[in-house]
Amino acid sequence: MADELILQQSIRKPRSLWKIAWKRLVKNRLALVGLSIVLIIIFIAIFANYIAPYDPLKVDLSKYLLPPSREHLLGTDEFGRDILSRIIFGARVSLQIGFFAQVISISLGTVLGLLAGFYGGWVDDVIMRIVEILFAFPFLLFVIAVVAVFGPGIQNLYLAVALIGWAGVSRIVRGQVLSLRERDFVASARAVGAGTLRILFKHILPNALSPIIIEATLGMGGMIMLEAGLSFLGLGVQAPTPSWGSMVQAGLAYMRSAWWYPVFPGIVIMIVVFGFNLLGDGLRDALDPRLYI
Repeated sequence: MADELILQQSIRKPRSLWKIAWKRLVKNRLALVGLSIVLIIIFIAIFANYIAPYDPLKVDLSKYLLPPSREHLLGTDEFGRDILSRIIFGARVSLQIGFFAQVISISLGTVLGLLAGFYGGWVDDVIMRIVEILFAFPFLLFVIAVVAVFGPGIQNLYLAVALIGWAGVSRIVRGQVLSLRERDFVASARAVGAGTLRILFKHILPNALSPIIIEATLGMGGMIMLEAGLSFLGLGVQAPTPSWGSMVQAGLAYMRSAWWYPVFPGIVIMIVVFGFNLLGDGLRDALDPRLYI
């Protein structure tokens, strides 16, 4: 009987590391809270046209700065626009900017990190010196300068973040590649004649995905905060397009008479960024290879 159990265990199908990571993630209550917040805000952004009770751009001066009520759950702004509807449509803007900015940064940083770590030598020196130069500038000030030069707008926000956001990703990926390129599976791939691109993207990159996924998730919260900050300064999304940061900035002038105007968008920013941070921390724990036993 004991021999049969040993035999069954020896032929049992090995568990996928991704399945193990998922099981660890769903056991983390804080990570599930973060995942729930992220899924809810994504759902709201996708179906904003059906969820929002009013047109976020419709001006009705007869409803100037109305307090929260059954008709307007979060009140109205100085143009009589429904704040709840503008927050709902602002989710679409914030997630759009955060997502595309992260896609550009992660893609560029991953490719440059792979090249720097795999080739080393002058390629590594050039890329890492550029990274160090970018890190020498304050991140927010650099982005503000880029947006100020090219002008405010969603497309320019993508450009501004892409010009500097890739640096941190490339450093993380480079560190992973430096440890992976000497592994036996890379030597075996070279021995059978695999080309450089095949080794990089089929063998090394899949084994370096964990920190990239974590960085992308944690970075989403940072991108949303960055967009809100730039919009607050008037360098991000321009009126009348609803944006959480611009709503907070406009509402500060009415803080004493209409506290709901800046407070509710600020609370939403806090909750969404908190959700992405919780999810990112949960993914960091779930994807930690040292915890796979």
